[in-house]
Amino acid sequence: MVAHRTPAIAVIPPVLAFAAPARFAANRARAYTEGIGDLVSQFLETNMQRKASARWQGTVKEGKGTISTQSGVLSDAPYGFNARFGDGKGTNPEELLGAAHAGCFTMALSFALNNAGFTAEAIDTEAAVTLEKVNDAWTITAIHLTTKAQVPSIDAAKFAEIAGGAKANCPLSRVLNATITMDAKLGG
Repeated sequence: MVAHRTPAIAVIPPVLAFAAPARFAANRARAYTEGIGDLVSQFLETNMQRKASARWQGTVKEGKGTISTQSGVLSDAPYGFNARFGDGKGTNPEELLGAAHAGCFTMALSFALNNAGFTAEAIDTEAAVTLEKVNDAWTITAIHLTTKAQVPSIDAAKFAEIAGGAKANCPLSRVLNATITMDAKLGG
């Protein structure tokens, strides 16, 4: 098993797009900013594991691959060099990471708002994943989250506080600075 620490990824604070009169449950909001783990534990009694798989055939430029998820939402979804570095059909790892991060953050924000006594009418989030060459290695150097929310009875400062806690504590934000382990095997 091989393990390494990934470099810290800069996640730029979300753009805040709602202001209204202040009303909030301070204790619940403060509890959330201490971490999502306590909140999620209300719903899970054990650890959760989800799986995804990828298959690649051929050279990096001419080959092609497929990605599938345990849920079946993605089933042999195509990906390849042209989809990653050009305008080819299919998805790519950075796009999938962005979708996962946007979804995770948005759920965490909704959960945190609810825990603080607010209900969002709508939350829209985009995650822009930056991939660039650093020391001759392709590296994800940043993820910029842009979120817009409609939340009755919350002021901009309280929303910023709760959104900052959600950004810092959503599981995907946390995993991007995690220990990565690997089992590598040759075989059929």
